[in-house]
Order: sequence, then C-alpha cells, then structure tokens
Amino acid sequence: MDSGTHRLMHTYTDTQARTDSGTHTHRHTYTQALTDSGTHTHRHAQTQAHIHTGRHRLRHAHTETHTDSGTVINSNLYSNCTSHIVWLSSDNL
Repeated sequence: MDSGTHRLMHTYTDTQARTDSGTHTHRHTYTQALTDSGTHTHRHAQTQAHIHTGRHRLRHAHTETHTDSGTVINSNLYSNCTSHIVWLSSDNL
C-alpha cells in the first residue's frame, strides 16, 4: 500500500527531417505529470523550423493545467519569426 499518491513522469522526443523543395525540421518535446490527488499537469513544448524558398521559423510553447474541479488554466506563448532569404547557387543560376 502506498500513500495514495501516484506520479507519472513521461518525456517524449521526436525529430523528423523532410525535403520537399526545401528542408522541414520538426522537434517535439513532451512532458506529462499525473497525480492521483486530482491534479493533472500537462506541459507541451514544440519547435518547428521550415526552410522553403526562404527561411521561416516558428516557435510555439504551450502549457496547460487541469484540475478535477473542471477549472482549466491555459497559458499559451506564441512566437513567430520569419525571415526570407534568397538562396543563390550554381544550381539555379
């Protein structure tokens, strides 16, 4: 018999790389903590980087907190930084 409190820590990391007329990089970090006391904490961090004819960077950080009383506290931080770069090489000249 334990004290009645159960904590689950989960960390998930996923990295993908694709090339369609550019380079797509996706990085995903996932952390989750659960307690039997009725408090649920969800933390999500995601970073994306897109490169097409120019360079596009998208950063997204998301945090959610849930309680059994039905109250949801959502804190969302969104940052978008875009910079277009003309790529010149011997291939496209």
